[in-house]
Amino acid sequence: MKKRIAFMSYPRLTSLAERVLAAETFQGLCIIESSFEETISKAGELINKELVDVFISGGSNARILKETFPGFPVVTLNVTGFDLMAALAEARKLGNAVAVITYKEGIPELENFKDLLKIRVVSKIFRSQKELEDIVKELKSQGIDVLIGSSIVCDYGDKYGLKTVFIYSERSLKEAIDRAIDLQQTIRAEKKRSNQLRAIIDFAYSGIIAIDEEKRVNVYNPVAEKILGIPREKVLNQRVDHVIPNTRLDKVLEIGVPEINQIQKIGESSMILTNRIPIIVDGTIVGAVATFQDVVQIQEAEQHIRRKLYEKGLAAKYTFNDIIGNSRAIRKARELAKIYAKSESTVLIYGETGTGKELFAHSIHSYSNRSDKPFIALNCAALPESLLESELFGYEEGAFTGARKGGKPGLFELAHQGTLFLDEISEMPMRLQARLLRVLQEKEILRIGGDRIIPVDVRIIAATNKDLWQEVKKGKFREDLYYRLNVLYLGIPPLRERIEDIPVLVKEMVMRNSAELLKIDNYTEIWEQVIKRFMTYTWPGNVRQLENAVQTLCAILKNGNVNDHDRTVGGLIEQALDGKFILTAKSEESRSFSERERIINALNTVGWNRHKAAGLLGISRTTLWRKMKELNIKAGSETIS
Repeated sequence: MKKRIAFMSYPRLTSLAERVLAAETFQGLCIIESSFEETISKAGELINKELVDVFISGGSNARILKETFPGFPVVTLNVTGFDLMAALAEARKLGNAVAVITYKEGIPELENFKDLLKIRVVSKIFRSQKELEDIVKELKSQGIDVLIGSSIVCDYGDKYGLKTVFIYSERSLKEAIDRAIDLQQTIRAEKKRSNQLRAIIDFAYSGIIAIDEEKRVNVYNPVAEKILGIPREKVLNQRVDHVIPNTRLDKVLEIGVPEINQIQKIGESSMILTNRIPIIVDGTIVGAVATFQDVVQIQEAEQHIRRKLYEKGLAAKYTFNDIIGNSRAIRKARELAKIYAKSESTVLIYGETGTGKELFAHSIHSYSNRSDKPFIALNCAALPESLLESELFGYEEGAFTGARKGGKPGLFELAHQGTLFLDEISEMPMRLQARLLRVLQEKEILRIGGDRIIPVDVRIIAATNKDLWQEVKKGKFREDLYYRLNVLYLGIPPLRERIEDIPVLVKEMVMRNSAELLKIDNYTEIWEQVIKRFMTYTWPGNVRQLENAVQTLCAILKNGNVNDHDRTVGGLIEQALDGKFILTAKSEESRSFSERERIINALNTVGWNRHKAAGLLGISRTTLWRKMKELNIKAGSETIS
């Protein structure tokens, strides 16, 4: 590393430095002779041109540098006790009256040596060259024989015929140079870190603002300038609360509590997502920093990533955390699926319509060792045979009329090293079943119209809502393929076998559709009725049907008029279960029947408590009693389901 160290010296000190530098070969250290005003101008030039990291100097020059350039590294050439004692011993040989002259402050150790050497020793301090010259004249008139001091002191002593002793030694100079080199290495390392940090800050994707303990902005990167629209020169070194509105950095600095993922409005319409963190050193808050991004840019980036990942369905969307429920049946299925996920064998998932077979398939992939590889789902019943074949195996250019130029890779190729989920596998045509069997056996495919074998590494997860073995008996499914697929069997329990999961499922579904409905006190009793009725229903459509019913109820309850004549809670629940919603009766007969149905359902829901039933129906107890009499409703009347 190049030594950017400047030695601000006097002639006598220069001679000493040259001897030391020659002996130690301190290359790169430059010597500049100067004093007082000249020192200031020469040092300032070096600093402005960024040619120096550290100054070395002694006595007056060192003090001048520190006072003129506060904060810039200056290593002072110290006078050690050894130097002083050696200088006094030398002076004693030259005379009996000695003066030690220093710049602006004395040497405390001097008093310890006066009596020891038994010579007359006086101490003087000077603050300018003129004052130094006057002191030397006065000392000569007082009979002083010898002067001890820096190069400039010795120069004036020589001028007025006094004997002189230079106070600095080679040892002290070597120590000063070593300290300067260590300091420069530290400075260079710090500069490297600082420049690296500056590059990171300036080219970061996020806006960054930092303040010190006085709330003044000391970091404000270009992205922050662009997002906030406030020029850098108007922000740096200013109090943040004076130049940037609504940053809350001053509050974070005061209370020391981070604020994470906060939405903040900028101007009339712009929004940013920001994190604000206190900067803490040794338990003390010394500043705060905010990083933020424009919400629109975040949304655009997310949409771009999603398009790239999902344009061909190449990523799993769900994990086991998305499988809601704590019943024994669903826990057993979830635990077994996790075990299967760590295997490489084919999985066959069986479950009725709406039980969540695809959810388990996604979760198995997300939990597997292939989780960072493609996941592709295909419904075998959704495409005709010819299109299904080209989707699975791909085709070469010109394989058929309308074939894409350059051909097209099939899903097996796209899913290489990942997972291919084949839903409704029972609906796959027999001819394609044979091709699928070959892929499972040989781990290779042949594109339509192609003449080359393509090796593939794909894990298959298949799903069906039919009993595949019965399909084999009927001759609708290949027996050899059945055994290839049914390696790891996973049965998904129907909702009727996990009724205890309905409350948590309903809550999760309402949270996804209309979370605000859970916070309205008036609806507490409504949801209790909903859950109670739902838990007595058989759910032929399973979780999918449950979600449809919840969405229907949420859509109606959002209107807030559930107590209208034709919208009693009991009626709403039953209509949601049936997938219907009748707004008005079309005839007096149908009106009476709907009304009778609603009253019976309301009474069933609350255990035939007339007071509660009247509340659910939005009528008085007297009116309820009258209607029950008119419609011949008695305890034990049929339950409409």
